[in-house]
Amino acid sequence: MDTGFPLPIKDFCRLAQVSAHTLRYYERAGIMPRVERNAGGHRRYSELHLRWILFLRHLRLAGMPVAAIRRYTALLDQGAGGDQRRLKLLRDHRERVDGQLRELKRHLAVIDRKIMEGCGPERRAGTRATPPTKRRKA
Repeated sequence: MDTGFPLPIKDFCRLAQVSAHTLRYYERAGIMPRVERNAGGHRRYSELHLRWILFLRHLRLAGMPVAAIRRYTALLDQGAGGDQRRLKLLRDHRERVDGQLRELKRHLAVIDRKIMEGCGPERRAGTRATPPTKRRKA
């Protein structure tokens, strides 16, 4: 595959590891920089698009909603005037992700203890947790 930019959508998708459907969705959602088209009307993606998609993937995998990414993108369009608000948006999201990581670490610690116990005391006692049964109305 030729990696010289600009790239047609098929080559760009392969390079960026995203589907054409996803790229088109990002364009419609207003979270993708404007994509130039050639004389035939076909999309042509640049290195800027690749860098953006790679960053966008991190935001999405870290759980940032598309609406927040749209706000971030709108702040980019404001230039230096939007820098502080853009940083705040990223810091706020980072704080949420950090909280989720702390919570996951607590869950992981419980799982680790269970592994260290060798399935835990309830197993050795011959009991197991059963889901509650529904009561019938008389």
